[in-house]
Amino acid sequence: MSTLTPPFAPFACPQCSDVFTRRENLARHQRSRHSKTLGEAKKKPRKLHDQTGQSTASPERHQAETDGSPLGQVHNTIDPDFTNDVNSMQTEAQSATIIDPDIANGSDELLYPQPCPRASLYSRYDIPPRVAASDVAAYFAHFHAFMPVIHRPSFSLYTSQEMLVSVVIAIGSMYAPSKDRSATRQKSHRMWSDGIKSLRIHMQKTSVPFQEPWVLQGCVLHLVYGFYFADSNASNSSWSLLQALVRDLRSLGLMNEQLTLVANSVKPWAARVQGSAAWTLDDMSKCWTDFSSQEAFRLCVWALGMISQHVAATCNTRAIIPATELSWELPPSSDIWEAPTADEWLLTVQEQIQAGLLTLPGQPSRGPDISSLSSVTQALMTASPSVYLLNRLSACPFATICVLFNIEALTRDFTSAYYQMPPVLPDPSAYHALAPEQNRPINAAINAVLGISTHTKVNREQINRLLQLGCWSARLCLSEPDDLLISGIVDNAVTAGLATTAHLILGSTVATRRAVTSIRRRFGDDASITAWDDMLKSLSMMIEAKNSRGSQPPWMTVLEFRLVTVLWRTLRKAIGELESRNLHENGAGLHALSPAAVMSSLMIERTKQHFGEGREMPGYEDLRGFEAAFISSIGSVFDAVTTPVGEAASGILREICDLLVAGTTI
Repeated sequence: MSTLTPPFAPFACPQCSDVFTRRENLARHQRSRHSKTLGEAKKKPRKLHDQTGQSTASPERHQAETDGSPLGQVHNTIDPDFTNDVNSMQTEAQSATIIDPDIANGSDELLYPQPCPRASLYSRYDIPPRVAASDVAAYFAHFHAFMPVIHRPSFSLYTSQEMLVSVVIAIGSMYAPSKDRSATRQKSHRMWSDGIKSLRIHMQKTSVPFQEPWVLQGCVLHLVYGFYFADSNASNSSWSLLQALVRDLRSLGLMNEQLTLVANSVKPWAARVQGSAAWTLDDMSKCWTDFSSQEAFRLCVWALGMISQHVAATCNTRAIIPATELSWELPPSSDIWEAPTADEWLLTVQEQIQAGLLTLPGQPSRGPDISSLSSVTQALMTASPSVYLLNRLSACPFATICVLFNIEALTRDFTSAYYQMPPVLPDPSAYHALAPEQNRPINAAINAVLGISTHTKVNREQINRLLQLGCWSARLCLSEPDDLLISGIVDNAVTAGLATTAHLILGSTVATRRAVTSIRRRFGDDASITAWDDMLKSLSMMIEAKNSRGSQPPWMTVLEFRLVTVLWRTLRKAIGELESRNLHENGAGLHALSPAAVMSSLMIERTKQHFGEGREMPGYEDLRGFEAAFISSIGSVFDAVTTPVGEAASGILREICDLLVAGTTI
């Protein structure tokens, strides 16, 4: 049985002992098991609220009008209840016992008999129905909060589009427990590969490929799987899909919200909320459906920008989608997006309007321009960002993550331009730090994000950790060089970028490529005390959150790896400085206050504090031995991450530890 609590009280059958989590499941059970005919059930009038206060309306039960626009479609156009009623009456003898669809939405694991509607999918990939339902539940429990491109209330394991269901199962299987993880990943890779082919065929043969929301949702999730969950060989297919997707979005003008709405004659859902007092059940259901379609498109566009920027930074290449091209307004509160029923959705919208977190069309703006990712970023880079903007970002953690990645991408763009210039006598460092005029607004934006406290109900601690790690990583770019950027090496896969970064630290690529040896500064002259503090705090956060690391998104693992490797590079430079001056033999006196000695002592103290219990660890008298022990300890932290990126990071650190123990350098 699932440990998740049902969102509302179960419904018991008065004729038998069966219990159901949804009223329609109880009605279907009564019709099929207790001689209640379909005709009698259809005579029941539809009401706005049932006895439990739950709305009977759902986006997937509403058949939207087909207007040919990218935002005018819904997830399902056939009433699944009617289909299941007919099937259960005709094939009762052949029905199989499967898990209730509520499991896919995080409800209790109650069972009811009906024909298996995903039999072809299960047989094609040899996946039992119970395992598929468990994978979908794992997707929503561990991954959905970090990229909420799917409207959870309207998603169903049994009625949503099959290609979208398969990629959700594939991603969810990376978080669900499995006895044979290798076989599970092979099945997931097959589902992803078949989905990529289906998407390409659909985009080539359809004049308006994004007419239905599931197409763009499927593209985003297939990109996530290809870049972060598949092996490095899958990156080529992911890059190809991303380029084709961006090309189609540009050609159709879908990167701009206003162009999309005007060109397709789509009325924003928010413009209709003002007349909600006179709504009927059908009016509310239709507006909720339009909301789910329009906001799914918005979230997908923002997600594409985030994926493009993060993968580009990890692989040291240019982002395919620049932030200035994304002209879709800041997404609304995640509470509105996650509202489980139409009436709860409307109630949440009204509460957000009263709280000043949602502005309807025609109303005066309450804060700065939030019409695009760039405008939101610029609004944060002021001395005092508006309270309205901070509250909007706090209400939508996913948008905050996108803004944070954009800040780091902006920093990389600035520093990339400086790296192209040769070192000169006024600035003889191995890399060029940004000017104070550029550092101030970026630091202001980072501090503003650090001050945001998210109010999400799901994965709140993990999301806050991700925001902190992202802020520290972005601030690190202001004071520490990026090895891939300096060396000019471009990788094609995320895991390859991690491996190259680690091996560059073992060598001296930064020094030989950029620095002038005769005027190279000593350790600490270019360093930032704030950066050291951020790196040490990130180390403590990773270790303290070790038990929950299995439920983090892969880009969070990449951020952790970057912070850890920069911390290791700092330690390695400090040890080299101490060895060159033979300070490790005489750590007392003034030498003990040198930056290299201070940093080494801090690292030793912090590492022994977290890893020293029950194990012998070298100290200040054996710095090279401590370096190997430090890498080994960090590798054990990444062992808790079961995703492919986490396993790759752990393998890279084990390889480096073996090289350090053997005394080998590159």
